[in-house]
Amino acid sequence: MKIIFTSILILTFSFCFSQSLPIDFESGVTTSNFADFDGGYATVITNPQSSGSNTSATVARIIRSGGQVWAGSKLALTNNLNFSTNSVISMKVFTSAPVGTTVKFKLEGSGSPIERDAVSTVSGAWETLTWDFTGTPSGLNELIFMFDFGNLGDSLATSTFLFDDIEQIAGGTTLTLPIDFESGIATADFIDFDGGTGSITANPQSGGTNTSAIVGQIVRNGGQVWAGSKLLLATNLDFTTQSTISMQVFTTAPVGTIVKFKLEGISAPVEKDATTTVTGDWETLTWDFTGAPSDLHYLVLMFDFGVLGDGSATSTFLFDDIVQGSGGTSGGTQIDLPVSFESSNVNYAVTDFGDNSSTLVVDPQLATNHVIKTVKLNTAAAWAGTTIGTAAGFKSNIPFTLTDSKMYVNVWSPDAGIPIRLKVENSNDNTQTCETEAITTLAGTWEVLEFNFANEAAGTAALSFGLTNGWTYNMASIFFNFGTDGATAGEKVYYFDNVSFTNPSTNVLVTNISVTGMGGATNISAIGGTLQMQASIMPTNATNQKVSWNTNPSSGLASINSTGLLSASGNGNVWVIATAKDLSNVKDSVQVVVTNQTTSIYDLGNQKLEIYPNPTSVQWTFISNGSSVSLIELFDLQGKRILTAIPVSNSTTIDAVSLKNGIYLTKVYTESGIEFHKLVKY
Repeated sequence: MKIIFTSILILTFSFCFSQSLPIDFESGVTTSNFADFDGGYATVITNPQSSGSNTSATVARIIRSGGQVWAGSKLALTNNLNFSTNSVISMKVFTSAPVGTTVKFKLEGSGSPIERDAVSTVSGAWETLTWDFTGTPSGLNELIFMFDFGNLGDSLATSTFLFDDIEQIAGGTTLTLPIDFESGIATADFIDFDGGTGSITANPQSGGTNTSAIVGQIVRNGGQVWAGSKLLLATNLDFTTQSTISMQVFTTAPVGTIVKFKLEGISAPVEKDATTTVTGDWETLTWDFTGAPSDLHYLVLMFDFGVLGDGSATSTFLFDDIVQGSGGTSGGTQIDLPVSFESSNVNYAVTDFGDNSSTLVVDPQLATNHVIKTVKLNTAAAWAGTTIGTAAGFKSNIPFTLTDSKMYVNVWSPDAGIPIRLKVENSNDNTQTCETEAITTLAGTWEVLEFNFANEAAGTAALSFGLTNGWTYNMASIFFNFGTDGATAGEKVYYFDNVSFTNPSTNVLVTNISVTGMGGATNISAIGGTLQMQASIMPTNATNQKVSWNTNPSSGLASINSTGLLSASGNGNVWVIATAKDLSNVKDSVQVVVTNQTTSIYDLGNQKLEIYPNPTSVQWTFISNGSSVSLIELFDLQGKRILTAIPVSNSTTIDAVSLKNGIYLTKVYTESGIEFHKLVKY
């Protein structure tokens, strides 16, 4: 497309005019000043929609008819744009195209082109759209308008766009990291895209590692598999000394869900993935942006990347405490022995070298367990390895003595008889090291390997020498098939888990769980009521007595937080399940009956709209038995619009947690007209 635009510039330059922002089309601009391309036709006309926020006499119009999906037109300015102070371009737009239509605003000139997207939020009325060009360099003086980008125009009303009052304004954001959502940020700061809706909400899952009052929330509902939302920062990010971004996340989506964190700005965007290791509980995820350029200032959040959202609980994600750190412990507490990869508040980042590639994943043989997967690539060096943690090492020194010198690692190898080397060292002095090896005895299954550092590897320092000379060790690195490079062995996949100083055979696993409601209760009958669930663990001396909570069905009837508090939202029977967080995979469940949750049903012509629960203290769910609802708006009694939802299926959820108690009006757009209904938050 860049080549196409360059050709347009050459062919039409003589037709362009000299102009500066703001442009109101009342004088100085005529139809001949536009340079049309690829099926876009621009004219300056008398305002045919003089109403609402735009009663000016003259406006511009672009009709898109065939050509290409990027059809549009452009205007040239006298001088290059300067975004050092006024970083936003705003423009009034009128269209009868559907809500959510993409309007792409692109800048070109002697510098690299920059483009930004906005989406329409109304249809059949004027609105002001904005595009933020914070950090954009000078050298750009051409305005390119591409309405309904991505769709081929047909010259009908929905391919006709009016626009007016193009101006450069000050940027409104003051956001900087860290972001804790307690102040300085509002729902309006989120820039939603492709089916993702971001908002600020009272923390509905206050417990575990996050008891803060306010959190961010993104609900994914239809659109695209990359649906999400983004935030604009006031300044560019600098990763020269602080190379990671961490964020607390809560979801009931399955363990292993991908959370993509993308940074955008002037340079090419940079994106990193993390995967969830728990469900129904808070955890801290970390993304390493080492080497990222210093002109990126958008935080783009894409939860459950690659999967189409459906607006349900598993497509709803809470997040908090977005922090930039040095890569050591900012993504959670510092790693320490024993390492199980199961805690929700430990930074389990690992550090590869020599062409290894390691990630935290779900154990392929046990879905409730989490392990490190290490791929020794076919380009890997013979000494390729993985440090268990970051450059900071373990929080505590490994308590070696001359008589207590063993460590243990649970290992999965595709081959038996290969050497696995374990190296320990001082994170502050890499001359203080000790190395030893163990040999795998099994192929394609897990085994516990014992590493005795009293038997050091040939050519490495003895543990006794180090201890005698006051050396300390607080870092460990593991080397699979040590001494053989990837070209010789071919690419191989290994897994490891449960790194410890004590023999893991001494751990006591859970053998039984008994789930009950507080006081033996098995029902919730109060509107929006709750029931505290309890899990009794046997044996009482089990090493890890924590459980994870979830429900079946996972949404619609009730939700449960990390502490086992069950909150009702609809009528029916729900199973409450507790699963042991150790390696036992022991679980138990109990059925809870939920009744008296109010539902409102309204007639929409030949269809029914169901809203439940109403009243509510948590959320309203809108369900139509067809596809007649196109837009839902919520207003307070003063007529202020609180939020907007665009249904892409027959089920849409609107969060009520952050709303004040009282009466609200919902405006429901249907194929047969507009309906108003009363909702109550208590």
